[in-house]
Amino acid sequence: LARELDVGVGRTLVALDARETLTRREETPLGRFFAALLRDRVGAQVGLLNSGAIRGNRVIPPGPITKKDVRELLPFANTVTLLEVTGAALRAALERSVDELPRPTGHFLQTAGIQMTVDPARPPGQRVGAIVIEGRALDPGGLYRVAVPDYLARGQDGYSMLSASRVLLAPEDGPGLIETVLDGLAAGRSP
Repeated sequence: LARELDVGVGRTLVALDARETLTRREETPLGRFFAALLRDRVGAQVGLLNSGAIRGNRVIPPGPITKKDVRELLPFANTVTLLEVTGAALRAALERSVDELPRPTGHFLQTAGIQMTVDPARPPGQRVGAIVIEGRALDPGGLYRVAVPDYLARGQDGYSMLSASRVLLAPEDGPGLIETVLDGLAAGRSP
């Protein structure tokens, strides 16, 4: 088993910082990479990954990435779920993500497909400013395809607004999160 886990599955040209003090309070190249792989795997517009899903609490140096690295970074058996989320619910999820900044929390979201401004000095619930998806301002009444781990789709970590969304790809039908990352690395993608 040790030999199988030590097999290289990809490469990174940059250091991948998975320290909790960083990933749980700001977006990182590693977190954005994982969120992008989720998004792309199921054809979503947006990918969201709770930072508590990322473990290992270390920095992976530039160079090869092994199966062991991936399993240490993502130790849970999550699956990728595709939701249809209203713009208002997406804004609420992003507000939830930053509601305890600057304190690091596992519910802080790593994102892909979103550009947004955040002001941690503002009161919780009013910290997220402009949000842009696919070059357009977020429409509160619009519908967006959002890829998330099944954990978030079930409303865990305070994300009830996601569990109230329409399910397009159920957790039991979605690919595994670890499998999604391994497949992305095998296809030559890197952070």
